[in-house]
Amino acid sequence: MPVRLIPQSRRALSFARRKQAALEALGKAGEQVAQEARRRVLDLRAANRPLPSRLARSITTEPAGPDGEAVRVLAGAPYARFVEFGTRRRAARSFLGAALAELKPAVTALVRRAFGADR
Repeated sequence: MPVRLIPQSRRALSFARRKQAALEALGKAGEQVAQEARRRVLDLRAANRPLPSRLARSITTEPAGPDGEAVRVLAGAPYARFVEFGTRRRAARSFLGAALAELKPAVTALVRRAFGADR
């Protein structure tokens, strides 16, 4: 027996498209933050250190939330938190927080545009 699809209202389709566009924009924004964090890690490291950076390679993005409605930017290196927040003996060299702070206006504008909030 063939499955009949019930047509959705235009409003529901419009919302679904905007939501999908916003999720895609959020994914792009998360990748931009991760890329900026990688750049910051490479800028912070000593000039005599070999490439590639283990910390920079460990920075990734993944969907978060119940329906993937958020993006999580992670630094998977075991020592990433010590670099980001510092220790008793070593000052913090923030790379994730600084990347997010720098890109927050651009990320917000990207998601607002995707949802059509700028109209």
